[in-house]
Amino acid sequence: MTIAVVFAPHPDDETLACGGTIALKARRGEEVNIVFMTDGRNSHLHALGIASDPTPGELARIRKKEAIRATGILGVPSENLLFLDIGSAELRSDNAVVVERVGRLLRDMTPDEVYYPDSTESHRTHAAAHDVIEKALCGLVQHPARYTYVVWGGDAREGDAEQDELIVDIREVLSLKRQAMAEYRSQTTVFSKQQKRPLLSKALLERFLTGREVFLIQP
Repeated sequence: MTIAVVFAPHPDDETLACGGTIALKARRGEEVNIVFMTDGRNSHLHALGIASDPTPGELARIRKKEAIRATGILGVPSENLLFLDIGSAELRSDNAVVVERVGRLLRDMTPDEVYYPDSTESHRTHAAAHDVIEKALCGLVQHPARYTYVVWGGDAREGDAEQDELIVDIREVLSLKRQAMAEYRSQTTVFSKQQKRPLLSKALLERFLTGREVFLIQP
């Protein structure tokens, strides 16, 4: 049985970038584990200047519940979710403690496939997650297949034109992915009384509902 590990820098990245792939794997009876690297507590503070209603601590708890519901819709049991709760400031490629922690869980999980952010990600936390995971993967004796995705930036195809792609047709599970994305109300709706717009725009969300998911195959 294939074992896959999906790394999400924040709760929602796994569903946006890999939700259809996750649902297909779950339908086929494959094991999918999802690792949430940070708790996303500062999304409203950093993007909108909102520090209360919800507070960062409240938002962290909200986003964790959203993640459990969303991935449950995709078919992943809660025991296959791992919340690392790494602070955004600590998620750096030069943080040896974080790299070792990620490497240790990869050694324990022994995945056949790993999905994680691409090096072209424009979001700082996503780029840092990429670097940490790459370093952790280099320390493994067994080397799983590696697939990267882009959330903040262009389509994954806009990377190296010579790089091979994995294109997954997700049309049969697209409705499940849409339902799962909708569970992230803190990101997709006007969640706080202080908000005037959702954190994630409709245009951005629609980019992940095209009926296919594109990953870059890492050498």
